[in-house]
Amino acid sequence: MSNHPELASQSAFYDKRWAGDRPIRALALQRTITILELISSVQADLGAGPRILGLGAGRGWLSSILATIGPVTAIELSEQAVKEATIRYPTINFISGDIFALKNKLGQVDLVVSQEVIEHVEDQQAFVQIAADCLRDGGYFVLTTPNKWVQDHRTDEEHEDWGLQPTENWLDKADVRALLRRRFEILTVNTIIPGFGSKGIFRVVNSFKLRRLLAKVGLLKYWDSACLKLGFGLHLVVLAKKIV
Repeated sequence: MSNHPELASQSAFYDKRWAGDRPIRALALQRTITILELISSVQADLGAGPRILGLGAGRGWLSSILATIGPVTAIELSEQAVKEATIRYPTINFISGDIFALKNKLGQVDLVVSQEVIEHVEDQQAFVQIAADCLRDGGYFVLTTPNKWVQDHRTDEEHEDWGLQPTENWLDKADVRALLRRRFEILTVNTIIPGFGSKGIFRVVNSFKLRRLLAKVGLLKYWDSACLKLGFGLHLVVLAKKIV
């Protein structure tokens, strides 16, 4: 899913990335729980069986969970991933291709969900525009993306373990707000998952000795909660409503 000029090479990268079976990572589980909590918070407004569009499908696991809420269409650049996801979850409408080429063929939905995709897109404003155009007036957009502030305070070794992709355009809170504010009312911009980052102030905040001491005296959960409110979480999670 890209408007990057080297589309073929990106597609090949994701074909390889999503091929075969791979365990679901704990970080993906935590993000998914947060996504579902945000959807639940606006469920009354969405109504029963909301139409859902997933921008980025991967192996289709998140799409299969969203399908318990309403009918799902999910876009994924990797043709290989879509083939495998369709076999696993045949009731979901998976579409292979570049979202920028498909944008006029998607129709309107009640909810758009994008998990860890926008950072891999060159023209992020255009990506947000597509999300808005696909939503009915008053529809909702749930977005997750790595927190640039944290990523900038990780070492090269940490980034290597993370698994960098062909395009990495990380965003901070201000970036996200700037991208969304023209088409959306931003309801929440939070960070989730503490404990990542080891450079600068993060070396202190995530100190193993400090965290061990706080855990010993029963204060670690309060420390983590405060850190997330201050923006130290690994991921940004956004809930926004399309402006009528």
